[in-house]
Amino acid sequence: MNKQRKMLRERLLRSEILVLPGVYDALTAKIAAEVGFDALVMGGYSIAASRLGQPDVGYLSMTEMVQAVKCIVDATELPVFADGDTGYGNALSVRRTMQEYEKAGAAAVLFEDQVWPKRCGHMVGKQVIDASEHAKKLRAAADARTDEDFLLIARTDARAVNGLEDAVERGKLYLDNGAEALFIEAPQDIRELEAVTKAFPDTILIANMIEGGRTPNLTAKDLENIGFKIVFWPCSALYVITQAFKEAMTVLHQTGTTKAYEDKMMHFTDFNRFIGLDDYMKLEKHYYEVRVMKMSQMFKTTLAAAMIMALAVTAGCGGGGDKKSAGSEKVTLKLAHNLPTAHPLAQGMEAFNKKLTEKSNGTITLNIYPSGQLFNDKSMNDAIMSGGIDMGLNSTAMWSTVIPAMEVFDVPFLFPSYEKVDHAIDGGLGDKLAGELKKKGVRPVIWADYGFVQFANSKKEITKPEDFAGLKLRGYGELPSETIKALGASPVTMGSGEVYMAIQRGVVDGQTSGTTAMYDRKMFEVTKYLTITNHAYPEFILAMNEKSFQKLTPEQQKIVTDAANEVRDELRKNAKAEDMAALEKLKEKGMQVYVVPEAELPAWQSATKPVWDIFVKHTGDLGKELIEICSKQ
Repeated sequence: MNKQRKMLRERLLRSEILVLPGVYDALTAKIAAEVGFDALVMGGYSIAASRLGQPDVGYLSMTEMVQAVKCIVDATELPVFADGDTGYGNALSVRRTMQEYEKAGAAAVLFEDQVWPKRCGHMVGKQVIDASEHAKKLRAAADARTDEDFLLIARTDARAVNGLEDAVERGKLYLDNGAEALFIEAPQDIRELEAVTKAFPDTILIANMIEGGRTPNLTAKDLENIGFKIVFWPCSALYVITQAFKEAMTVLHQTGTTKAYEDKMMHFTDFNRFIGLDDYMKLEKHYYEVRVMKMSQMFKTTLAAAMIMALAVTAGCGGGGDKKSAGSEKVTLKLAHNLPTAHPLAQGMEAFNKKLTEKSNGTITLNIYPSGQLFNDKSMNDAIMSGGIDMGLNSTAMWSTVIPAMEVFDVPFLFPSYEKVDHAIDGGLGDKLAGELKKKGVRPVIWADYGFVQFANSKKEITKPEDFAGLKLRGYGELPSETIKALGASPVTMGSGEVYMAIQRGVVDGQTSGTTAMYDRKMFEVTKYLTITNHAYPEFILAMNEKSFQKLTPEQQKIVTDAANEVRDELRKNAKAEDMAALEKLKEKGMQVYVVPEAELPAWQSATKPVWDIFVKHTGDLGKELIEICSKQ
C-alpha cells in the first residue's frame, strides 16, 4: 500500500479544491511542503527548462522524467502528480510508462493526446492524435497499474486544435476508457471553464493556471465555485526563481558583490536548517558515538591483556619512580574572539588570562587571538566544537545556529533589567543551556554580560515601531532578524565585522547591537540616530572544548573555574555602567538619542510578541521551560 496515494484519495473526498504548486526538483518540493500544500505536481515544462535549459517540445525521455519524479517523491511525504506527456509511444509504451511511474512513487499520472513531439499546452502549433487511439492508451495505462489508488488522469489538448466541443467529446470517451479524472487544457475564458464543469458535473476536473497563458488566472476559490476539484500552478516556482536569480546575478555582475541583494536571500544558517543539516548532524553524532563505544571496548580489552603481560614480566622485580606533581604540568591554551581589543568583554578575557597565570603560578598559558584573527563569529563555534581552538568567546545569537534554545536571550522584552538576566542564568537557565552545550562537546566557562542591545540607523529618528518601515537593518541572528521584521524593517544577516562598511555603502541602513560595540566599532561615523529600547540581552559565552578541559589536571580545572567565576562577577558588576558610559560617548560623537519611555513600551512589546511564538516553534518544550524560568526571576 502506498501512503501518498491513500492520502490523495482521502483528500479528494473533501469539498474544497486541491491546490497544487508546480515543483521540478527535491528543493522546490521541500519548499512547497514546508509552506503547507497537500500535494505537488511535477510538470514537463519546468523539468525541461531546469534540466536541459530547453522549451517543453518533447526533448525529455521517459527515463529522465521518471528520475525527476523519484527525486521529488523522495524529498517529501506529499502525494505527487506526475506528467506522463503522451506516454512516450503507443499503448504498449504507455503500459511501461505507467509501471515506471508507479514504481517511482507517483500518486497520480496524466497522459495527453498530442502528436509527438508534444509541446506545452499553451503554445501554438499543437496537434492531437485520433481520440480512439488515445482511448486505447488510457485503457492500457489502467490495465497496467497494480495499485488501484494510483490516479489516472486524461488530458486533452483538443481545445486549441479543434475547439471546445471536440475537447468535451474526447473527455467523455477518455473517462469511459479507464481515466478517473479529466484535464481539458487551455480553456480561454470563464465561459469555457463553466462549460467544462457543466459537461462533467460528477467528475474530478483539473484546471491549469499558467501566468501569461491562455486561461485566465483565477483564484482557487473562483475555480472551486465554478466546479473544479483540482488546480495546478505548474510554472510559478520556475518563473519566480528564474527572475530572482537573474536579478541577483545582475547585482553581482554590476557591483562585484551580492550584498545589495542579501535582504532578499535566505542565508547560510537558515538554509542549512531548512534542508535538514541539524538532522544530519544528529545522525552523524549517533553513529560516531556507536563507533567510539565499540572502539573504546576494543581498547579496554587490548589494554587489559597488555597489563596482564606487563605484570607477568615485572613480577618479583623492584621498581617505581617519582610521580610528577599533577598541578605542575604546563599547558598552553588558545582563546579566540571577534571583539575589538578595547571592548569590555575583550578586556575581560585579558583579566581572565592574568588570573590564570597568577593562580597557576605560570603553569597555564593562555594565548588570546582578538578581533577575528583566527575565526569570525560565524565560524567560531565550529572551531570550538571540533577542537580547532580550545576556547572561544561568542554571542548566544551565534550559538543559536547550533542550539536554538540560545535564542532565549534575544526574545524581545523578556528581560526587564540587568539583574533579572543574571538571576535567570543562576536560577536554572544557565544549567539548562549548559546541558545543551554538553551534547555538542562544549562547556561554558563564563557567561559574560554584554549588555542590552539597541537600534542605530543612518536614515531617520525612530520613536515608535511604525518608524521602522522602509529600513534595512543588520540582524546578528535569526531571532533578532525576526524582531526586525516584526517591527516593520527588512533584516540583513552579516558578520559583525562587515557592518560598518555595509552601512557606509548603503547595503543596510543600520543595525542592532550594544552601545559598547557601537562605540568600539565607530558606528557613530556611519549612523546618526540611536533608539534605546533594551529589547534583548544577548550574552556572550566563553566556551571551551570539553576534550581540552579534560586534558587539564584536576587542579588546573579548578583554577580555570575559579578564575572564570571571578571574571564573570566583575563583568556583571560593570555591564550597566559600561553601557551608560558608551551611550554618553556616542552622544558626544553627535548621535541623536531617543530613549523609549516606560509608558510607551507596551506598543513595542505588542509589535514583537509574535517573535515569542517563533522562539517556541524553534525550541518546543525546552523553549517554554526557559521562558518560564526567566519570567519567574
